[in-house]
Amino acid sequence: MRHLLQWHTTDTARFPEAVAEIGPGNSLGVGLAALLSGVNQYYALDAVAQVDFQKNIDILEDLVKLFADKTRIPDHEEYPDLGPPLQSYAFPDHILSDARLSVSLNAKRLDRIRQNISNTSSQENNDMLIYITPWSGALPPGILESVDWILSQFVMEHVDDLPAAYEQFYGLLKPGGCMTHHIDFRSHWTSYEWNGYWAYEDRTWRMIRGRRPYFINRMSLSEHLSCIRGAGFEVHHLIKTKCDFGISPKQLAGRFRKLSADDLQTMGAMIVAKKP
Repeated sequence: MRHLLQWHTTDTARFPEAVAEIGPGNSLGVGLAALLSGVNQYYALDAVAQVDFQKNIDILEDLVKLFADKTRIPDHEEYPDLGPPLQSYAFPDHILSDARLSVSLNAKRLDRIRQNISNTSSQENNDMLIYITPWSGALPPGILESVDWILSQFVMEHVDDLPAAYEQFYGLLKPGGCMTHHIDFRSHWTSYEWNGYWAYEDRTWRMIRGRRPYFINRMSLSEHLSCIRGAGFEVHHLIKTKCDFGISPKQLAGRFRKLSADDLQTMGAMIVAKKP
């Protein structure tokens, strides 16, 4: 819902037909919510296969009830780490009208979604939910310039090759399409201070990472924005979550000595960008 509200700031004239989520993990809940909102095709693009299909059947049934009841969006008291803060946590009737929900929650359509979830492991006959892994490799040609909206939640801080990733997103989107990325710049418990991972020299960091297939990339907000603009996107909206506490500039490792004060204090950011 938070991403939907951000998408709505970029294009109120039409509703997205196809959505791609980067790094859904073992839950396709975000994508299922998109389908229940009226999206007709959801691409789940992950680094490694880890989805739990039965879990997602259960999640779907819970989501159907939340949509039917027009449940309020969870606020900071229920999810303290989730941002950005909203002006209103009411169900977004101005986007998801009764007329839209009557179609998106139609019984036959819900059965199609359930069938797509059950077929996710084989992908046979799936027309609404397409699960692709690894997403950083060669994607099916038919997906190029077919997506209206790309979103990710606490994922892009784990991507090693950011320039290649944002360039790939540019190729996936239709002209005029947008992407919303909520990025977590905290250290993910690799240090005592929330931004303490910028104090580690590269050799120490390689030891901490070990042989994990993906880890925190330690890229700052400025580096993300540079890669996004370098790929051809226009940054439409940016919401930062700041924190005055943490390590000082004097504690930064050599390669991070030029980190700006703004980057050093940016704990999280919601980036909304458009493809011209």
